[in-house]
Amino acid sequence: MKKSTLIILAVFVVLAGLAFVFMRKPPERGMTRLSLPKIQASDVDALTVTGPVSVELKKTGEVWTLADGREADQSAVTRAIEAAAKAQSSDLIARGSEHFAAYEVDDAKGAHVTFKKSGKNVSDFIVGKSLSGGGSAVRVGDDIYQVKGLNAGLYAKAATTWLERKLFSQTVGDATKLEIRLAGEEPYALVKENEAWTLEGGVPEGFKLDAGVAASFVSQVVNLRAKDVLATAEAVSAAGLEDVFVLTWKDGASTLHVPRTPTDADNLHALVDGRPRTFVLSEGTASPLRKRKRDLRDASLMSFDNTKAIGLTIVDGANKTVFAKKKGAWELVTTTEKKPDGWVLDPQAVERRVTQVASAKGMRIVDDAKDNGLAASKTKVTVKLEGGKEDTLVFGAQVKEDNRDVVYARGNTGNVVIATAYVRTNLAGGVSSFAKRGASDENDALSKLDPNALEGLPPHVRAGLMKQIEQKRREQEMLKQIQAK
Repeated sequence: MKKSTLIILAVFVVLAGLAFVFMRKPPERGMTRLSLPKIQASDVDALTVTGPVSVELKKTGEVWTLADGREADQSAVTRAIEAAAKAQSSDLIARGSEHFAAYEVDDAKGAHVTFKKSGKNVSDFIVGKSLSGGGSAVRVGDDIYQVKGLNAGLYAKAATTWLERKLFSQTVGDATKLEIRLAGEEPYALVKENEAWTLEGGVPEGFKLDAGVAASFVSQVVNLRAKDVLATAEAVSAAGLEDVFVLTWKDGASTLHVPRTPTDADNLHALVDGRPRTFVLSEGTASPLRKRKRDLRDASLMSFDNTKAIGLTIVDGANKTVFAKKKGAWELVTTTEKKPDGWVLDPQAVERRVTQVASAKGMRIVDDAKDNGLAASKTKVTVKLEGGKEDTLVFGAQVKEDNRDVVYARGNTGNVVIATAYVRTNLAGGVSSFAKRGASDENDALSKLDPNALEGLPPHVRAGLMKQIEQKRREQEMLKQIQAK
């Protein structure tokens, strides 16, 4: 072999070796970027996820289902497709199998996502751990990128979270009538008249219907969601007690059967006529549906003009706090409680409390409560009005109902009601709850408020507060992310 040929071969071997070493080294950041296919919903008819959690979804016609035929949450699948299409790559951060485990894009921890059309792959990638600076590690082949807009939790989730768990596809706006046939109770029906829900046949004399509660009840039934959906329809036992709800729509009707006896500890196997599926409801979901006609009565506790209030007295056990409005401003008159260091009265807090007392409401009226504790009550809130009239809200015994704390209460409407324990805690709060606070303190308190504590409030008030709570939580989360950078 000629000397020149040997030199050329030697140079080739050296170059090949250098190329191999270079390709195995971690790349410099920013050299390449990932470009996933810009797929649309029409480009995909199958989605598979393998890894720690595996799921297979397929599209038949325009409907996505799981492999066993159960209908999938169409919006969840759409979000998964759109996220892959909109994903933005930052940098190539590593290359080679020795880095897979560190970024959790290996077979053991990575969520391997494959989109297909007619059996052919249209997008294929593996999502790993979340990374500082935003985004997640995403592997394609041997290359690992930092990609914003994708996270493993969007794909690697249990099959039940991919399911369409809403029992009815219609909306509240499609409903025109709801018939309620509770086991052992007189049946009744709610109908929509002039966009408001009322009792069919009219409201009986002396019966004060709470239109908000009626509308909320219809919404609960229409928007009912199961905790799981079984692939077959298991018949509700004819011998067992069941509650039946018949929804009449603008076009057609649906009948829901909910048994009173759980199939097991906390699983009620409900059926919708004509649907080849069993919807598994928790007792906590089914219990609020058992509203008798009398439970729709207005459970307001107080009725007075809060703009005429000139005094507020709160008694809770041995504690007593008195406020008075003088020259248009609220002042602390006296309190038996020790005021916290630096305590300063917020007059607006007193004004808000009076307004809350005026709109106080229970969950339902109680007709036959014997040991309600109201006669021996040690917790009372009294509002004094111009002219000297006083209206008092009394809180009685605390009991358990559906695994939550509730209290008996009675106001100037004369109704004895069941209210959430939060209503008492909030309205009978002592002197510390009237302290002037900074905006950050108020926002923090609002963000930590338990949504379950709002169930005794009017629907429109509850909806407004829930919106504020969610907004504050998002703001605080964004602030934490900014501070972490």
